[in-house]
Amino acid sequence: MIFLGIVMINFGIGLIRKYSGTMRTGIAIGWVIFISGISTAFSIITKLVTILHTAQTIFNIFLVVSLFVTYLLFRVEIEVRKRNMLEILYDSISKSISNVAMFRFTQKGEKIYSNPLASKLFATVTNLYEFDKTLNEPEKFRSGVENALKTGKPSFLKLEINEREFISYIYPCKFNGENTVDIVILDSPELKEIENELKSAIENLKKQIDQQLNFFADMVHELKSPLTIIKGYTEMLESSATVDQERMLLSIHQAVDYQLSLINNLIEMSKIQTSKSELKIEKVDLSEIITDVSYQFIDISSKKGIKLEIEENKLPKEFYTDASKLKRILINLLDNAFKFTISGKIKISVSPHNGDVYFEVKDTGIGIKKEFLDRIFDRYSIEKGAMNRELNPSGTGIGLYLTRELVELLGGKIKLFSEYGKGTTVYFTIPNIKKEG
Repeated sequence: MIFLGIVMINFGIGLIRKYSGTMRTGIAIGWVIFISGISTAFSIITKLVTILHTAQTIFNIFLVVSLFVTYLLFRVEIEVRKRNMLEILYDSISKSISNVAMFRFTQKGEKIYSNPLASKLFATVTNLYEFDKTLNEPEKFRSGVENALKTGKPSFLKLEINEREFISYIYPCKFNGENTVDIVILDSPELKEIENELKSAIENLKKQIDQQLNFFADMVHELKSPLTIIKGYTEMLESSATVDQERMLLSIHQAVDYQLSLINNLIEMSKIQTSKSELKIEKVDLSEIITDVSYQFIDISSKKGIKLEIEENKLPKEFYTDASKLKRILINLLDNAFKFTISGKIKISVSPHNGDVYFEVKDTGIGIKKEFLDRIFDRYSIEKGAMNRELNPSGTGIGLYLTRELVELLGGKIKLFSEYGKGTTVYFTIPNIKKEG
């Protein structure tokens, strides 16, 4: 078609030349044939260019797709090489460790791999369920595998196999795109020996601590006897003493009371630490307990000019608890309240609360700083400050710690609220522990 266009152009040019200057019709026909030839050739060339452009576009797309496929194949080859290297490394490591048995199972339980020790110890195992049968506690193992596959996190278990104890780790992983589980079983006599040595060392340490605490308790008891005698003599002498002598005897009496209170706390604490603090549950008269405790603070209340109020609201007629421990709790709280209250009042409130009995000891003392409240029940915890040192120079930091321990021993809960400079409120609940039968 292009060739036809060229022939028509040449023919037209020939007619134009032949009739140039002689015959206008011939020239016109020549021009028409010439232009038609150009148009025909141009049309054919345009179509050819369009076809070539389309072919170029298709070629470019094919080139891009080919490059992308080549890149993917290259990445797949690298990934396969990596996996092969990792498998070789995994296999090499698992074979080189003499005291570790290693398995790999599919999620369906089919065995993919086992190292030499695993094959030796569990020769008959071809799937996860057969391995399961070799265990003394298969349920625990199954639970560990299910948990590892479900959460994607490794599990640690102690397994007993043929009356031997093994340490096992269960790792969830992927192999060839499939969820699998690796089981690593450590057979280490040295580890068992270390574990036994640690247990033995812990037992020896516990015995030493118990011996020290028992010695400590005995020494505290020895200190209590002479102080009780001194207290008895001061009470006898007070009846016939002069005013000055009475003042001195009162000071001795208060010092002895403080030391006896401290010793009683130390004795109780040593019993709790050695798990020898036993509960003596009996029917108690709560009003009588509160009266007995408050009576011990009459002298200090009068001396400091601090009013001691008692509020009782419909107390249960039958209440069972350990009277001596309840008294110790109240004595410790009132002792603290009087120490840190300069003026004002201290109030004891007791009332029933959801089957329990609710106690509250509230004072108008110096209060406790906010930053110290989180540590207030910690053992040996003493708030620093000039006012605290002045009001409680010989504080040991065991009163509130012991109080919390005793409340919890009786099955109750204790809380403390305080505002620095305004006062403190300690409240606790004690359940009604009825005798069995």
